[in-house]
Order: sequence, then C-alpha cells, then structure tokens
Amino acid sequence: MKRIIYNSIALLLVALLLSGCYTDKSGLDTSKIKDIVIETPDMSSILRVEYLENITFQPTVKMGSTVNPADVSYKWEINQTPGSTDLVVLGTDRVLNTTIKNTIVSAAYTLIFTAIDDKHGLEYKKSWPVFVSSSFREGIVVAETRNGTTSDLSLIMDNGITTSYDKGLNIKYEIWKTSTGSAHPSLIKSIAYTLHKPNPILTKNVITTIFANKDIKMYDCENYSVYKDAEQIFPAKTASFDPQAFYTINNATWILVANNIAYLFGNNQGITSFMMPASGVNYVDNSVMVADNSSGSGPYALWYNNTTGKFYNISMTFTTPASGGEYTNQGVFNPTNVPDRRMVAGDISVDGVTPTMLLKDQVTGNYELYAISFGYYDANWNLTPSAPKLKVELPVALTSILNSAVSVFFNMFDPIMYVATSTKIYAVTFGGGIVSYSEKYSAPAGEQITKAKLFVQGRYRLNRKDFNETSGPVYEAPLALNTKAVVIATQKGEFEGQIYVIPHGTAGTGDLNAAQAKKYSGFGKVLDFTFQGQ
Repeated sequence: MKRIIYNSIALLLVALLLSGCYTDKSGLDTSKIKDIVIETPDMSSILRVEYLENITFQPTVKMGSTVNPADVSYKWEINQTPGSTDLVVLGTDRVLNTTIKNTIVSAAYTLIFTAIDDKHGLEYKKSWPVFVSSSFREGIVVAETRNGTTSDLSLIMDNGITTSYDKGLNIKYEIWKTSTGSAHPSLIKSIAYTLHKPNPILTKNVITTIFANKDIKMYDCENYSVYKDAEQIFPAKTASFDPQAFYTINNATWILVANNIAYLFGNNQGITSFMMPASGVNYVDNSVMVADNSSGSGPYALWYNNTTGKFYNISMTFTTPASGGEYTNQGVFNPTNVPDRRMVAGDISVDGVTPTMLLKDQVTGNYELYAISFGYYDANWNLTPSAPKLKVELPVALTSILNSAVSVFFNMFDPIMYVATSTKIYAVTFGGGIVSYSEKYSAPAGEQITKAKLFVQGRYRLNRKDFNETSGPVYEAPLALNTKAVVIATQKGEFEGQIYVIPHGTAGTGDLNAAQAKKYSGFGKVLDFTFQGQ
C-alpha cells in the first residue's frame, strides 16, 4: 500500500513540474474586460412622474477610468403594462428626453436603462419602478383648432387659477394629439365641466364635449381619454339627435339639452344614460337654461319657451322623469305671459340666488332683463319662496351693442351684465331696475374678442356650498379670483388665439382691471373654454 501511495505522489509532482514549464502559445486574449458602471445620483430609487410630463434622465456611465465612453450604446425601455414584459423603446441615447404616455394606474411600471459594450457585446442594466399620476389640475380648459378641421383640448394651470398650486404657469397644449398622435377629427362646439360620482372611489372629473358634427362625449380629466361616448350618454340616439348644451344642478343632477328638449339624470348613478325628458311642455329656446348651484329649495332650473311665450322650470329632480312645467308664481311680472321673445343669455346673478335672463323682443327688436329668484332658507330656516323679482327694459342705445355681441354673461353676486363685442366689453348695471352702462375694456391692438365668461371655479359652478373648510367636500376657501374676474378669448390671425384673465375692479361697478390682466398664448383658434374643477 505504501508503494502505491509513493508512486502516486511522484506522478503528481512530475505533472506539476511539466505544467510549470508549459508556455501558452494560443491566440486567446486573456486581458480583463472592464466592467461598465451606471451611476444615477439624480434619480431616486422609485420614480414618480406625471402623465404627459416631459422628463430628462441623465445617467453617468463609466468603463474603468473613462466616463461616458464612445464605444458604448444605450437603450431606454418601459413596459406598457405593470408587471409585464411588453417593453417599448423610449430612446437610444444615454440621456433620455421623452414624454410619459403610460396609462395612469396605481401599480408601478418598470423603466430599464441598458448600456451595451459594443466591443464585447455585454449588456449592463439598471431599472426603476415608475408610478404615473395625473398632471392635470384645476384650471382653464381650452378647446381649439389649428387647421379649421380638427380640434383639441389644452389646459392652463397657474397660481391664481389653480387651487393649492404654486408652481407658476404650466400649459398643456394639444393634449389629445400629444397622447394619441392625432387631434379629434371634428370641431368642438362647446365644453362643460362636471362631476360623475357613482361612489367616492369612482368619482371622476369630466369634460362634456359637444361637437359640430352633433356628436357628444365625456372625457376623463385624469388623462382626457374618452370616458363615455354618445351611445352611453344617450342610448336612444338617432340620426336626428342634436346635442346643444349641458348643465349641472347643485352637483347632483345633469341636464342635457338635445333638440331643444331638456333631459335630466342624476350624476351619482353608475351609468350616464339620459333616458327621459323632463315632464310637461318641454322646449328650451336657444338651449339656454339657468341651473341652481346654491342648494336652494327650488325651482332647480329655469328656461324660456318661445313657442308658448312662458317661463318653465324644473320643480323636482328626484322623480322619474324629472318634474317640469310652467313657472306660475306671480311677482313683478307674469311669467306665463311673455310672448314674442327669444332667449339670448341667462345665468345666476344679483345676489347669488336669482336666475337672470336676457330676452329680445321680436316685435320692437329691443332687449329686456327678467329675473326670477330661487327659493331658499335663511340661517333660521325661514323660507323665502321663489318669485319674479325684476323686469326691466334696456335702453334702445344698447340694442346695437347687444346685436353685435359675441358673449353676454352675468356677475353672480351683483346686478351686472357684461356684454362683449369683438373689440370691447361693456358693463350693464341694473340694480333696482335702474339701468346704466359703460365701456370697461378694449381688446389689445390687432386682436378680436371671440368669447368671454365670468371666472367661476369648476366645483363652485356645480355647487358653491361644496366649499366648506370644516365639513367639505372641498375643504378650502374658493380662490381670490373666483367670481371676481372675467376671462376672454381673443384672436390674432386665423389660428393665433390668446386667453386673458382680467380681475374685477371696484366691487359693484363692473370695472375691469386691465393692468392686472394675465395673458396666456400659444393656442390655435379658440372654440370654447371652461373651468375644470379639482
């Protein structure tokens, strides 16, 4: 046994000696490959970005002592669905400049950066979880066209018009084109902000959009994707369907005016389908209605019917169908005997609880104001019933100005009507039935006014009593400019639009402080605008 062991040891020693004398004459390269190191000190371990946000990520790549070497190529990828491997390439440069278009969901996407050693074909990767949230806050939604054929939405956010916001001006232009690659194929006729609240979790901020081709859609303000199409909004839609206007009563009931007929539906339902028109004789002249936003005790909406020469109202919203009919309460005028007029404009005015309507006398060609208050309870639960409060004939000298108006609107808490022509804005005061008017604003040189409205925050327009710092649901005060500024759209050239926010001057006068106006530019032709809520 000892002999065998000794022989084995001897053979092992011989082998070691022989190997030590061997010279490797092969052509294989045995030099060490330098690893790539990816450094990202400016990127957190978890990335949180906003939908349609423009982002820039700039990692540093090191190979040995060389920083950002030339013989390295790059690739940025992100998955289209959280947790999946359906990767799309965002860029092939070391520095990533891109716009995030991933759908807003609660789960994280995965962003992958790959540095490729071109000489050796080796890949080095670094990845991050990415949460995508909505970048769209409260502000002014602008419907615009840049070619006269297609249309798009843009959003203005700024400190004075966006709640709990201090980042300064931020305009998201052409949101549909940016997110999908194309604008909408039809022109927008009107837009209106509202809220769909089937339950607290599924509550959605919504922009209802009526198109010139008689289509209607609701868009989710989270990313402005289609929320409901025409068939989901009006299942009985036929070829003659003509949507004209959209209103909200006390953030509880929607009104859709189609073919001059008012349809009502609760905004707390799981579906969004308008089925039945309001009961009674139901014809809305020029599709103009005034809806309550004060949580009053009724009526809840008023309008004029030019076929009967009478005012009508929604007296109950909780019935099926909603209860409508003639408004018969008597006061300073008889609301059932106003023949030969046409409705021009209407909104809440005077004291915040009084629908005020501008009508044109078809016989004389002149204009009149009619005001009917909502019923409401005071702090001691004493009821002030609804009644006709005001009828006033406007001066004949105003007729030519009103005939050339592009917009007519009212101050919510003062007896003031604004009349915007293509070049000027006039304030018409009518407190106590005494009328006076004067010019308050002139359009900048080379620009024409195309539309004007009172600035009313989106949620405040739906129901102003939602703003309650103690009980909510909006736990903060309205903005300083709320109901105290005028917003106008102007045009300079065919597709060069601007938006101005002009604060009021001295209260009760209708004055406008042009020196403090804020201008927002970069739009095409402005078709309409509305105020998105939070």
